[in-house]
Amino acid sequence: LKMGKEMLDSEIKRILRKLVEDGGKVWVAKRIGKRISYIEGLKAGKESFLPPEIIWDDGEIVVFAEKVVVNEDKEKLLEKLSQILKEKRGEPQWEPPEGSEGT
Repeated sequence: LKMGKEMLDSEIKRILRKLVEDGGKVWVAKRIGKRISYIEGLKAGKESFLPPEIIWDDGEIVVFAEKVVVNEDKEKLLEKLSQILKEKRGEPQWEPPEGSEGT
């Protein structure tokens, strides 16, 4: 059962807010070969100008953070975030709406 785009987007925002509820900042990026490219709009929290650390890297999705301590609950949130982003990856924005092929 797939969630709708709006539900996925609100779930992503909820997870990002939960990750920084104790302070800090997070950014989400994706690996493209050897490069890491930030995903625009996928960030939360207030910048503290400390060096960012990688708090999640599954080879495809990378999450950077400042002042975020990863505990068991946050590890589960990061796993869920990665899962949702991979699900969204299968639905690129440029893809035509269903039923519009060949029109």
